[in-house]
Amino acid sequence: MKKIISVILAVLIFTSCFSAFAYADSSDSITLSFLNYNVAGLPDFKALIGQGEKDVKANQTKLGSIFNESDFDVIAVQEDFNCHKYLIKGMDNFKYKTLTSGSVPGGDGLNVYTKNIKIYDPERVEWNSCYGGIAEGDALTPKGILYSVLDLGGGMTVDFYDIHADAFDGVGNSLSRAEQYVQLLAMVNKRSSNRPVIITGDFNTSIHYLTKGEDGTDEALLFKMITDYGFKNAWHEIKNNGDYENYSEWYKTGSSWGRWDSVEQFYYRSAAGVEITAEDFNYIDFFDDSGANLSDHSAANCIFRFTKTADFVEDARTHKEPLAFSISPFFSTIKWIIKDLAFIFRNWSELMELAGLKK
Repeated sequence: MKKIISVILAVLIFTSCFSAFAYADSSDSITLSFLNYNVAGLPDFKALIGQGEKDVKANQTKLGSIFNESDFDVIAVQEDFNCHKYLIKGMDNFKYKTLTSGSVPGGDGLNVYTKNIKIYDPERVEWNSCYGGIAEGDALTPKGILYSVLDLGGGMTVDFYDIHADAFDGVGNSLSRAEQYVQLLAMVNKRSSNRPVIITGDFNTSIHYLTKGEDGTDEALLFKMITDYGFKNAWHEIKNNGDYENYSEWYKTGSSWGRWDSVEQFYYRSAAGVEITAEDFNYIDFFDDSGANLSDHSAANCIFRFTKTADFVEDARTHKEPLAFSISPFFSTIKWIIKDLAFIFRNWSELMELAGLKK
């Protein structure tokens, strides 16, 4: 009996030691699935005149259910606006969420959701400039940057940026995005110069246009993220063998929109002894029960591995958890209603044309 007990104790001791070793090892390396998605949560304004085309509430509810049952660990979204409560209602498996900035027009539509990764220091920054009229809509709500810090465990953190840049393809739109990327990179340099970084969001720029980009355009600014700021782009690293210039094989597959090198992107940079490696990348779509796409965008899914290296430096910054409640959205909404009314009056002629009341 004593021998049996001794064997059992030895097994228990060995098992506990192995478990402790496994835990210590796992804290030095973690693999997480990231999703970036423009959820198209804008109100269907055409419904106001009886020409509604989609059920935004139902779409956001469906997406929340899909997210909740998914394997995604971190989800960054854009256009999470008026139906935010319907999106998060079914996301019980996501323990940590940024506090919404509100609906149109005061909110920026940016949010981050995680299952087990704590979120610290969320801060929203509006773009300093935007371009376009009423039809484009970029000037009607505060697009910009949502900064946060993700706690990966084991002392590892990563600075995480979720952005939504100006839309459309005109020269003015491109130059405006370029100014926004300059603002983004200045923020990264100031806040995250010695920290590991991931930047994601709806860039409204496809990086395969880089070979056509002239200095000062949005394409050129994104290319500088690679050449001058040490970032890697996940699609290029995984799908294009690290090649940032040759897309000849991909052009044969047709349009890039939602199929390859779309406007949803992931950029990443290792630092402070945290090595970030992109292990897989795909563009995916989500559909309702009738087979209709739940958004006008595809989602970008990237699998990242974070590994401590020998020169690891623990993040010594003091961090704050997100607020559970804030009145900032209320004041932001008031501010933007006033700004939008002034903008609409300045562009009244365009509004009449859009309404078909002026030729």
